[in-house]
Amino acid sequence: MKQDKRPINFNTIAAEAGVSKATLYNHPRLRERISSLRMMQKQSQQQPVPVENMDAVKLLRAEVRRLKKDKENLILQLLEFEEIKEENRKLRDRLSLQPRQEVIDNRFIQKLRESSFAAISGRAEAEILRRFGGETLGVESTEQDFYEQIRKIISTY
Repeated sequence: MKQDKRPINFNTIAAEAGVSKATLYNHPRLRERISSLRMMQKQSQQQPVPVENMDAVKLLRAEVRRLKKDKENLILQLLEFEEIKEENRKLRDRLSLQPRQEVIDNRFIQKLRESSFAAISGRAEAEILRRFGGETLGVESTEQDFYEQIRKIISTY
């Protein structure tokens, strides 16, 4: 049967021997022998993997390794991108606070200016009145009131 390349199984052997399949199955030694011959035939029919296929497997494995490295690099880039995004968000938050901070700073500067002007103008007013005469401006006077008083004094001289 092997030389004729016919399959080895219980049907073909029973037909070749002129006996029933039940007879083959009922004799344990025959059943084992047929099973082992059938397995040997299957193994011999399996062809070795051609060299071209081996090369293809090697190429595919190399491609898988490269893709895994690419994946790792992409994951690292994604993590770095997330860190940059977080830093960008923090910087935007700080920038959004800055205009408010400038308003606060400008108000503080204006109050500082006003208090400094009040202190300076009080001393300057006293000195001007002592030297040139004129009327006292008072506590509620503004910078403009002060300069107007100076203009009046200058215009009289």
